[in-house]
Amino acid sequence: MKKILSFGLASAMVMSMGAAAFAKDDDALYPIGAISTNAYLYDSDDYAVDLSQAVSRVDYGETIYFPLLSAINDDAAEAIEAARRLLNEKTEAFNTAVSAHTNAVNDAAAKAEALTAAETAKSNAQAVLDAATAWNAGTGTQQAYNDALEAFDSALTPAADAATAVTESTTIADTAAAAFTAAETAKNDADALVTSAEAAKNTAETEKNDAQTALDNLLASGAKYVYETDAVDGVKIKSKWEMNGKLIDSVELVKKKVVGESIAQKYIYFIEVDLKDTGSVTAADISGTIQLRKSGEFDYDEMELDVNMELAYETATDSEITEDLQIFKEGHGFEYGDSEEFTFECDDETYFEVNTNGQGKILLSATSDFDSDVALIYPNANLDFFYGNGASFNRIGTLYLAADPDSYLYQLKDDGRLVAVNAEYDEYDENFVIKTRTLGKYVISDVELPLLNTPIINGNGSSNNNSNNNSGTVDSVVTNPNTGVEIG
Repeated sequence: MKKILSFGLASAMVMSMGAAAFAKDDDALYPIGAISTNAYLYDSDDYAVDLSQAVSRVDYGETIYFPLLSAINDDAAEAIEAARRLLNEKTEAFNTAVSAHTNAVNDAAAKAEALTAAETAKSNAQAVLDAATAWNAGTGTQQAYNDALEAFDSALTPAADAATAVTESTTIADTAAAAFTAAETAKNDADALVTSAEAAKNTAETEKNDAQTALDNLLASGAKYVYETDAVDGVKIKSKWEMNGKLIDSVELVKKKVVGESIAQKYIYFIEVDLKDTGSVTAADISGTIQLRKSGEFDYDEMELDVNMELAYETATDSEITEDLQIFKEGHGFEYGDSEEFTFECDDETYFEVNTNGQGKILLSATSDFDSDVALIYPNANLDFFYGNGASFNRIGTLYLAADPDSYLYQLKDDGRLVAVNAEYDEYDENFVIKTRTLGKYVISDVELPLLNTPIINGNGSSNNNSNNNSGTVDSVVTNPNTGVEIG
């Protein structure tokens, strides 16, 4: 499950760093400039450090990551400045192209109006000629001719006789037709200019966006985080812990994949602080200093990070046991009573009932994640897993573990052995009914599993599956014919 802790770190950590003198022959474009005051957690879903949220409180046993921030050398600064100049140039070209396109669109609109007017004039002029011709042929009247001429242009004086009207109307019609042809050509030319101006604008916009992306990539990849091997080559780490240094397992320089922030580089360098898992229900503070040294660039007292952080598990807000460890106590996760029901985030059909009268603080978690180490031993079985964290309540309760009918139930012991579980199966609710005060690790199989005398999981959680496994003695298993559950 993703670790998402939304506490700001600014108030909890203070970074102190003097000016570092960078070697002129350093091959890194982005040398180490500082250690970030922000700490982040690893996201197991994305297999990367999540830069979306900094943390100021973490669980025991977590690993926290402080990114290395970069300083820009002369070559990198020149590249960034060149990218800025190019962006300014492309932005100006884009603005010019936008203006040209706007002018072309406006001109095309004016040409379209002129063409419409010319088309009307052409039509009216032809009507004058038709009326004059009809008058001259005796099929029309002078009044009809006068009306047509007025519709064309009231400023023109009508001819006194039909023959003159035909001659003058022919000239009017020819002139209007020529004007229409000219307007049509002008409109087509204007439309073509709009098309070319739009293409130029789109090209300019693409070039501007590309220039912006290039600049953003330079800034994101170089100006913020360290990602180059040359930048960390020869770096030494020194840490000194003033409070609870015993809770620090290791401090190392590592390169990790990142998510949660838009940067060009997918892998950057961190100071990795690995914390010990104590299983404590009491909060503790760690305080100390992490320092870096690189010959010719900076010394320990010039590159340091003061760390002040709280280690504590989250306190439960309700009776749901999550995949992350939480502290449960009276008023926070349960109330004192003869029968408290705990549910599970990983399996909403499984629940645990127990008497919580007098129950003190208890650290709980559970997961149904697939255990590939166990599955490797039994490749022909369909396995489901319910792994509690092994916490024990004061009193024996009942775990109702959801499972398909005719399933086989096993428990993975602390020593790594898989043993059969004698548990009643409730066919109505379809679950195993397990009397226990400990949230242990259970494996549900669709077939009966051969059990080995030797542990199938060793101390580091990995499989002991090898060519010699077949030499182990298989424990006998007695099956309850009424329930399908192994007994013994």
